[in-house]
Amino acid sequence: RGGGGFARGCRPTVTCDEASSVGGPSVCHATWVCTFQPTVPGASTPLKFYIDSGVVDRTGLLFNFSRAPGSLIGGTYGGTPSCTPAGCDTNDVSLTFQSEDLQASYTTGECEVGDTPAKCNIESTRKNPIPSSPPLPFVTARVRCANQVLPCIGMKTTVVVDFNADVAWPEPPPSPPSPPPP
Repeated sequence: RGGGGFARGCRPTVTCDEASSVGGPSVCHATWVCTFQPTVPGASTPLKFYIDSGVVDRTGLLFNFSRAPGSLIGGTYGGTPSCTPAGCDTNDVSLTFQSEDLQASYTTGECEVGDTPAKCNIESTRKNPIPSSPPLPFVTARVRCANQVLPCIGMKTTVVVDFNADVAWPEPPPSPPSPPPP
């Protein structure tokens, strides 16, 4: 799984909501923050991260991206302005989610980041619905430099993916037996 296209040091941080039902999937949130390299106008830089399985931060519990339909819920993506004395870059951010065999994919629209921070929703619309299956745990964030003349100096991008996961929550302690009625 090593190799090109991975951002060094840009690892998603995963948190999961406490399971509402024992044995059911939990809603988890992968937050990925990465600063992209400078790039020339019209060029785009892809960086990948995977949320197929791993460890939930702070708790150390193991998680697996749920194989149940609808496991990719949504989230947000965008970035903060990258500016020089000459002005701010125009960067377009988009995300592509892929299945483990890379046969199925879902791509968001572009989220434009100019001189103000931008945050766009990863959402199902009638025109661009998130497929309910197969699971899509491989994420590629792409930043395209939309400047006319000057290169883009590199932008800090933030992605939050909400997804269902099977989490190895500890078993609840058995409840004490109720006292016999008098």
